[in-house]
Amino acid sequence: MSDSQSQTTSSGRNLLIIAAGVLTVALLAVVSVPDEKPLSGPRIPPSVRGMLREVNQSLSQDVVPEDNAVVLLVQVFGEDVFDPALREDSVTMLGINTLPENAARFQYLETYLRSFQIRDPEESLKTESRLANEFLAANQKPWQRSEFPLMAGFLDLNQSALDTVVEASTRPKYYAPLLSSDSPQRLVSASLMIEYRLPFIAKCLTSRALLRSGEGDFSAALEDFLACHRLAYLLASGSPLDMSVAKAHVIDATAFRGECAVLESGELTPEEIDTFLTAMQELPRLPPSSIAADQGERAILRQEIELLRDDDRSLADCF
Repeated sequence: MSDSQSQTTSSGRNLLIIAAGVLTVALLAVVSVPDEKPLSGPRIPPSVRGMLREVNQSLSQDVVPEDNAVVLLVQVFGEDVFDPALREDSVTMLGINTLPENAARFQYLETYLRSFQIRDPEESLKTESRLANEFLAANQKPWQRSEFPLMAGFLDLNQSALDTVVEASTRPKYYAPLLSSDSPQRLVSASLMIEYRLPFIAKCLTSRALLRSGEGDFSAALEDFLACHRLAYLLASGSPLDMSVAKAHVIDATAFRGECAVLESGELTPEEIDTFLTAMQELPRLPPSSIAADQGERAILRQEIELLRDDDRSLADCF
């Protein structure tokens, strides 16, 4: 074989090696790309019809998952927050494909108590009672860890989950699917499982704010208080139902009671008081209940008329 033929053969081998390498890299790239993005465009399933569909379309209009506080709240509570019969449709309507594996889940008082593994029933009841008392007291005034150690441990356990709730409160939108397990589906019995948990979460955030205030970290305390007010506004603005607005006012009032306790403690500097007042003035006001009554109650009435027209059982029950 001549030198020129040898060089040609060698060049051919090199090209084949390079091509194989490029193909391998391309295959690895394809394999490493996830099959599914965590979030996608929300979709309302065909099974959601009539007035219920119309209400969900109106509430979810222009709401993308990245802007929706409820998407982060589902990460905190887990998909089990939904009624099993409504779970698949709920996450589809939120545009959730998968939840982050490392998402911080909120742990409730019962789970926290079980972690102590107290075998003596009497001692277990005493610990449960002590935690309940600490939980109530920790929402009344600024406090320190040594005063309520069980409550401090509970807040430590949920630190990351509560931080996610604070982050959720900064999202510009709140949309939770309104679905019913009744047949036919009824707006009046729509599932509100997310918002049922928010008043308790507000108490946890207020308790943490009072702990932070008692420890001298007013800046962090203020952020927890503001998160409660923002959640209240998002809920009242994002749901057309009277009960949603009522819960929003409960959340708002919980934070206000905590803030009054901080102000009455006399521990804030004039500069901190000015910061607090400025932050309060910048918060949006809760919408009046008349808006929810007009939107939500009208939708319920229209659906009842719709069911009288289309559903023989509803017609028979009515008359």
